Amino acid sequence: MKYLFICSLLAVLLLFSFCSCGVSSGRFPQSGSKTTGQTQPSPTEYFQKGVHDFENFQFNQAKRSFDKVLEAMPNHLNALFYRGRCLIHMKNFDQALNDFSTILSHNKQDAKGLSGRARVLIERRNDKEAMRNVEKSINSD
Repeated sequence: MKYLFICSLLAVLLLFSFCSCGVSSGRFPQSGSKTTGQTQPSPTEYFQKGVHDFENFQFNQAKRSFDKVLEAMPNHLNALFYRGRCLIHMKNFDQALNDFSTILSHNKQDAKGLSGRARVLIERRNDKEAMRNVEKSINSD
C-alpha cells in the first residue's frame, strides 16, 4: 500500500509539472518599471509575463500578473492554475485550494485542477483525499 501511495504521489507530481509546460514566453521588462506613454498591457501580455516570472521562480511577481489577468477575465482557467501554483510556493494553501476548486467548478474532471488540488492536500498532509484526487487526475486523461 505504501508503494502504491509513493507511485501515485510521483504520478501527481509529474502530472503537475507537465501541466505547466507549453507556454513559451519572451523577455519582459522588470516589474515596477514604467515607460511613459505606454498603454496598459493586455490580459494575454499579463499572462505571458506571469508564466515567464513563474518559470524564473519569481512567484510573487507572477501572482500579481495572474491577478491582473483574472481581474479582466475571471474564468481564465490557465491563469487560475498558475496562480494556484504560485500560491502553493508561497505556502498560501487556502487561496491555492480556492483557485483549483474554481477550475473544478467548470469541469470536475479537469486534470490540472485535480492535480493542483492533490498537491495542496499533500502539503496539508491529507493523504487519503490527495490519493482520491490523484486517481481522478490520472483517470481523466
